[in-house]
Amino acid sequence: MAKKVNISLKHVQIDKANTAVVVATAVAAFALVFTAFAINAMWNIRSYQADVIIEKEVARNQLEKNLVAAESLRGTYESFISTPINIIGGNLEGDGESDGDNARIILDALPSRYDFPALVTSLDRILSNQNVTIGSISGTDEELSQSDLSVSEPVSIPFGIAVSGNYDSVQQVVDVFERSIRPFHNFAITISGDESNMRLEMQSQTFFQPEKRFEIQRQELLP
Repeated sequence: MAKKVNISLKHVQIDKANTAVVVATAVAAFALVFTAFAINAMWNIRSYQADVIIEKEVARNQLEKNLVAAESLRGTYESFISTPINIIGGNLEGDGESDGDNARIILDALPSRYDFPALVTSLDRILSNQNVTIGSISGTDEELSQSDLSVSEPVSIPFGIAVSGNYDSVQQVVDVFERSIRPFHNFAITISGDESNMRLEMQSQTFFQPEKRFEIQRQELLP
């Protein structure tokens, strides 16, 4: 019986040893896998931080360039609007049609917003000063479709007019459109009647330049 007891103790010792080996192996494997994941995570964090630093440097350099450009633009603008005589020979301090600073002249020539009622009012004022009878000022108000444009090119505004008067007054209407600081493009001009009672019909277009929108963009950098 003593011999059998000794064999059983050896088996127990062997089993304990095997268990210890298995546990040690499992712990070592877990440590290895955990270390691998930790190293990979740390490497990803390092790469992400490096990308963030690069993007911040790019943004900083662009900001420095923008500040220099803005200061240069400010100086150019101040010089542009402070000339003694504006670009069409008017007085900066006057209130005539040719007066005002250059910035106002540019906005009058090419407005930054679509405003068809203002155009009709302007046309009515121009025609009323030419000693003609205004028959009609026609066109379609497209404010809803034009109000959210972000294009950089001038946008056309079609319109039509019909006036009547003698030859000289009708000729003045044609001349005033030719001399206007605001660009007008005539598609068709129809003149009928005689020298004392003449009718002028014009199908034309003018333009507006949508304002440039400066926006600060945010860039999300995902890890």
